[in-house]
Amino acid sequence: MPVTVATLLGTAPLGLTLHTRGAAVDRAVSWVHVSELADPTPFLEGGELLLTTGLALASGGADVSDYVRRLAEAGVVGLGLGTGLSHAQVPADLVAAADAHGLAVLEVPRQTPFIALSRAVSSALAAEEYAAVTRTSTVQRELTRAAVAPGAPGTVVDRLARHLGGWALLVDAAGTPLEAAPPSARGRAGDLTAAVDRLRTTRPPAGAALTQPGETVLLQSLGTGSRVRGFLAVGRAGPFPAGDRHVVNAAALLLTLRLEQSRALDSGTAALRAAILRLLLAGQTAAVGPVVEALGERLPAEPVLALAVLGSVEQRAAAVDVAADAAAHAGEPVLSAGLDDALVVLASADGPLAGQLAVLPERVPGAVVGTAPPV
Repeated sequence: MPVTVATLLGTAPLGLTLHTRGAAVDRAVSWVHVSELADPTPFLEGGELLLTTGLALASGGADVSDYVRRLAEAGVVGLGLGTGLSHAQVPADLVAAADAHGLAVLEVPRQTPFIALSRAVSSALAAEEYAAVTRTSTVQRELTRAAVAPGAPGTVVDRLARHLGGWALLVDAAGTPLEAAPPSARGRAGDLTAAVDRLRTTRPPAGAALTQPGETVLLQSLGTGSRVRGFLAVGRAGPFPAGDRHVVNAAALLLTLRLEQSRALDSGTAALRAAILRLLLAGQTAAVGPVVEALGERLPAEPVLALAVLGSVEQRAAAVDVAADAAAHAGEPVLSAGLDDALVVLASADGPLAGQLAVLPERVPGAVVGTAPPV
């Protein structure tokens, strides 16, 4: 749990007294800062508990209302006034101004040195950081066990979503959902299409943070070579703490290892498809038929539309995924195969898939797509 003003008030040895009534005391304290300046805000980052003996206020060097307003605008979570030196008691006008600006005012008695508050906050922050590291380590071990157990990667996605208190979605390279936790997270795939398309042409691993009102979504591409193997998206209310980001990175690595297990098979399949294309170009259609059937696939019905995709290895690989996704949605066969430095995509010219492939240039930015009349 983070250390707050309320935490310090509940620490009896400090002997603190809260003088404001309406100001929040549940805001996290990031650090303790001591200053007697009339305007200490240039040296603050927000989240501090500011300690002072009120020397600037007692000497008339600062207007109380302006002083409090600047502290509140700087994000100070509380003002601790040490009494018994410049002030015998907490001034009423200071309390009134603090209540008006939502700034908690604490009285620090003369017998409590400021260093005692600094030590209390420092110890609490250290304990919180250690607890976060421990939690992260525990979750990473759980994810590792889930990754090698039956049911992965679905188990990994489920454990990740439960730890984050949000949702997690694993999609393939084309953006089609593979696993989701909870199941309703599958519906988020459509919202991620544009971000997935941008990451698809970047060498993996790569990531993006999508911030919207009330929610933060982290998206990571999965893969270790030139080709993206899939994408992991996670979302939750509010920002992701550093520990949770480490957990997401660990889950992405584990899922990448699972997906990369099929890399050798993909390379062999790509070589086979290239050989099939060369046989078709040589007019050996009769020889190609049995091979395609053995793969459990079909050739596109003639006449066929041929598209040539030029671009980087990453862009051509992305085009294969987009074409496969479009074919699955259209319920039609497609043949994508490498030819020299180009990717050739064959689809039936008479079916809806031919029209859907027109999105290739949009889904794969930077790639050049050429086509010709049906043959």
